Amino acid sequence: RKKMIGDRLVEPCRLLKWFPGRRAYQLGADRVMIRKEASLEALKNWLLAHTESGAITRQEAVSMLPPIVLQVEPNHKVLDMCAAPGSKTSQILEVIQSSTDSSGEPTGLIVANDSDTQRAYMLCHQCKRLNSPALMVVTHLGQYLPDLTQAPHQKGVTRTVEGMFDRVLCDVPCSGDGTLRKQAGIWSSWSSDSGISLHPLQVQIAMRGVRLTAVGGLMVYSTCSLNPIEDEAVIATILERCRGAVELVDIDGVIPREHLKRRAGKSTWHFFEEGRHGKKKSNKKRNAGGSAKNSPESDPTPAPEAEKEPTPVPETAKEDLPPVVAAAVAAGLRYYPSFDDVPANFHGRVRQGMFPPTEEKAKLMHLERCIRCVPHDEDTGGFFVALLRKVRPMPHPNDADASTRQFFAPTHGTLAAKNCTVETPEEVKSEAAEGKVKMDVAGEPNEVKVTKDETAEVGGDSSLSAAADGAATKRGRPAEVEPEKPNKKERKDHRNSVLDEYYRPLKTDIWVEIKDYYGLPDHFPQKQLYSRSTENPKTVTLVTSTILREIMEKDTNNQLKIVSTGLKVFERNSPKAGAACHYRILQEGAHLLEPYITKRKIIVPPEELRHFLDAGIVYFSTLTNETFRQSLSAMEIGAVMLVAKCDKPNEANANSTRARSKLVIIVWRGRGEKCNTLCSKDSLHAVEEELKMMGCDVRPASTTSAAVVTGEASSACEASHPLTGKEGDTT
Repeated sequence: RKKMIGDRLVEPCRLLKWFPGRRAYQLGADRVMIRKEASLEALKNWLLAHTESGAITRQEAVSMLPPIVLQVEPNHKVLDMCAAPGSKTSQILEVIQSSTDSSGEPTGLIVANDSDTQRAYMLCHQCKRLNSPALMVVTHLGQYLPDLTQAPHQKGVTRTVEGMFDRVLCDVPCSGDGTLRKQAGIWSSWSSDSGISLHPLQVQIAMRGVRLTAVGGLMVYSTCSLNPIEDEAVIATILERCRGAVELVDIDGVIPREHLKRRAGKSTWHFFEEGRHGKKKSNKKRNAGGSAKNSPESDPTPAPEAEKEPTPVPETAKEDLPPVVAAAVAAGLRYYPSFDDVPANFHGRVRQGMFPPTEEKAKLMHLERCIRCVPHDEDTGGFFVALLRKVRPMPHPNDADASTRQFFAPTHGTLAAKNCTVETPEEVKSEAAEGKVKMDVAGEPNEVKVTKDETAEVGGDSSLSAAADGAATKRGRPAEVEPEKPNKKERKDHRNSVLDEYYRPLKTDIWVEIKDYYGLPDHFPQKQLYSRSTENPKTVTLVTSTILREIMEKDTNNQLKIVSTGLKVFERNSPKAGAACHYRILQEGAHLLEPYITKRKIIVPPEELRHFLDAGIVYFSTLTNETFRQSLSAMEIGAVMLVAKCDKPNEANANSTRARSKLVIIVWRGRGEKCNTLCSKDSLHAVEEELKMMGCDVRPASTTSAAVVTGEASSACEASHPLTGKEGDTT
């Protein structure tokens, strides 16, 4: 029932019936109330602890719709084109790693991309708590994401399959006006120009997403905006350009209407703009459409003439306008009933695709299959979702048959991929010539106008900070190919810098050292071990066989700017560590190594792990199991893997998808009769929760059973820490 918290009557926590598996709940209290109300302190601490451990994920309810509509399966190859901050990526990743092969690794993969490198690193941090090797994070402009099915040196060669991803999530940068309840500033700063400026960029990213989708695959296009220019207008443009290659899919079969109240997509809407073109604007603060001159998905709209103030709407015409339109015109907006009413000198900024399709086309497009979530229907934010299925390869620009094919024609029968040819260099040049960059009056390319305030207002996964997809290029060339020369101020900003080291196969001599020390068998997948550098790499990464086969081996020319991939399994020790091997096992990838390791591994009773739940030094004398104590004492200095097996999980958690049959903790056997836990506090908290699911007693041991050494006692410890040469907290 409802409860008074402070001066507000708060709704109780309720189950979201449309989420699969009954695993999603919506709180009546918002994040501000949870953070500030003293009576909710316990709830806040519980949420923080379980979020950090990966047990739960918090996000806006409607933001969870796209991954559900995408219908991801564990064996799918998935692309998230605008992934940061990572909530949707995490949701997809949970599905990917829900099923594994005999070696314990997922069979699917997800490539998460963001144009902003700083946000890409934040994405890595967000997904790290899930500890999955099936994730690859890259940083590219969305409309320039490489297609690894076609290497650059293979142009002109016939290929049998178009696209490499079974599922593509295209949660594009948007104006974010659907978040107006939690972003109150939108009420005062909203502008119709936001949607107009972002529309070309959204189309380019979505078209690239369609091209990267395998035939028979699905792509979800979503925004947290309710502006039809950013929503249905983009979908209509995609359908028309693809000429039958894609079709809209009805979402009712995925999410029943009785579980989620939503509105159908629109087939008609009104077009307004600010009408401030008489003012001189900076050339660098213009339309995103001109920033993709050489984009494969560029808009072939001719360059506009010099802009002039259009003729105002006659008074007699105003009398015939609908009341809503008349009110908007009276408020200062300029109204264009159709594209034919737009002055020719505005055609570079206002596109044909921003207007609703004809009635005949609209019926065949089935735009009503899109869904709109409005805030007052389900107590959520505003959101738009459309599901597209790719039914045949994309048409070639010079394909005569495709040019006469109905772009909205329904497709029946098999969805198998068909042969298609790749554009020759001459065709590419011809296509680029047709799709000239949209220039302003000074001859400079138009770019997105994104202010700091607008970026802060979006707040969600479709944040305008990702609008650099269209603005961070030079004359339409991708930033990764030919970046602009930075000024002195920009040189100090490493926001879009990425570690300039490619992933390379691990050197044989390092592999032999690790193999002998930890007793790895000959059948261990050595080819899946990679490092950032060849000489004395700091870390060693294990990628899944799927990532190796589908990404690493195909990316022969290092087209992808990889921020992170796989899981780190080994890290180089400090020279003073005193271990026989230069590399120690890392906690995050220990569960992947456990089936293979035959040395430096001890099987322990689950209850013994409670001694290690406090990050610090544990003395052997405090351990209660004699066999375990003797085994650990007999080990030489170095990393040791502790494995707890559970044959009888707690009955209450026997069917839990998170409960595991094994738990792994990595410790450092130091000098003397003591060891360090080499786990972060978040990892140890996750272990504690797993022990509870196993039905183990995790109550703190007595003060004599687990000693965390500090002060004078810590300084007296012998130097043997693997990183610093000293014992101590390693979190």
